[in-house]
Amino acid sequence: MVLQVKDVAFSEMQNFLAAIRDRCPAIGASAMTKTKNSQSLGAAPLLEANAGEHADFSPIYRCLHIYDVLGVSGECEKYYKEERRKQADLVLVPSSQMTSSKVLHVLSIFLK
Repeated sequence: MVLQVKDVAFSEMQNFLAAIRDRCPAIGASAMTKTKNSQSLGAAPLLEANAGEHADFSPIYRCLHIYDVLGVSGECEKYYKEERRKQADLVLVPSSQMTSSKVLHVLSIFLK
């Protein structure tokens, strides 16, 4: 029974991370559009979340709590960190069309 609860919690966390990975491009595009629009108006960017951009993090908290109660919270944390690192690496890799000079130009704009 305990193993089943642990497996279900882990599966829910995996599903959550997969769903977030699928939604990240849309959320990022929305944030970039809002930032661009506010900059063109000369206003400070306000990134208010749309209803579709909210995420229910309860699968993460539930899994962490269950693993903590079982004394193996490190397993849950390790998996979560590895998956988020993979997701960050996917997002932060420039596209094949981006040359190093274009990357530096874009970075210089963001650092201003």
